[in-house]
Amino acid sequence: MKIKDKKEPEEPRLNYIDRNSFWRINVAELIADAGLIAFSIFFSKYLFNESDIVFHRLEPWKIMGLYVIVVLTMPWYMGYLYAIYGRFYSKPVMKIVLWSFVFILFVILVYIIRILFSLDWMSNTKSDGSITDFMGTFALFMLVLGPIMSIGGFNAGHDDLSPPGKKLSDEVSATGALMVVVLNIAILIWWCNIPYVNQHGWLFILAFIGSSFAAVIVFGIVLGIKMLLKKMGIYGLLAGFGQTAFPFFIITALILWSDIGQHYIMLDFGGGARTFKSTLIILTLTGFIPFRLILLFQPPLRLINLGIGIAAFIFYMYSIAP
Repeated sequence: MKIKDKKEPEEPRLNYIDRNSFWRINVAELIADAGLIAFSIFFSKYLFNESDIVFHRLEPWKIMGLYVIVVLTMPWYMGYLYAIYGRFYSKPVMKIVLWSFVFILFVILVYIIRILFSLDWMSNTKSDGSITDFMGTFALFMLVLGPIMSIGGFNAGHDDLSPPGKKLSDEVSATGALMVVVLNIAILIWWCNIPYVNQHGWLFILAFIGSSFAAVIVFGIVLGIKMLLKKMGIYGLLAGFGQTAFPFFIITALILWSDIGQHYIMLDFGGGARTFKSTLIILTLTGFIPFRLILLFQPPLRLINLGIGIAAFIFYMYSIAP
């Protein structure tokens, strides 16, 4: 008698057009679009030109720090959106979403190396604004950590759509585990870049063990603060604010990264004067256009948000056109 493997039944696909929410406004998307319009009105004259305020006025370590934030947050949010979209859209649509996210992540990882080694790092003569060995080494670790962050985002998105009884607890979630790993690696890299440790190899063993304990302690402190905020009754408010503001944060990070990336992309693909065509190529390679287009159709669809999002996107493209 053959024993058949029992597979859990697939959760039914939700309708991406819901009558109850179709005419309502998603505040998070509205804030993101308002931020995009604000960039178009107030900052477009500084972006995508030879005297922009991001690339030419930021010190190298700040540029690298900004890019590390992009590498950490973008894969997480893409994993989150992929989990959400998977409950609403069919497999052909999800293949388009998946390969769009893979493309964005691939370009981000390629250009973290491109930017890292083009800036003032591993040089015998460093200016005050140079990238430290710690930041440079940690940035290289992002090649591994960046894609892994998408797993935490996917689990977070799955939890948001799961019934309360099936949700992972916050303390054992994949996102929490990734936070411990990030802290562990960051502390280990920082410790190993101390000259005294480099001169005494046996201290690397202590650094390896100590960084693990330190990461767990720091994460425990974070959980303790979280529990305290819950007891004070303000955690829900802060969490709701963070969830609402996160799409705006991602859009801002993509705009700034696109502005920085244009200099390297123009060099890599022939240079010359920037045209509207080259702007489209830049914003596509940096992920802004594909990500923004996918974000427009975040389920369940909301007609007002869709219209405002398309208008904000067109206005932004018009404002930065050469």
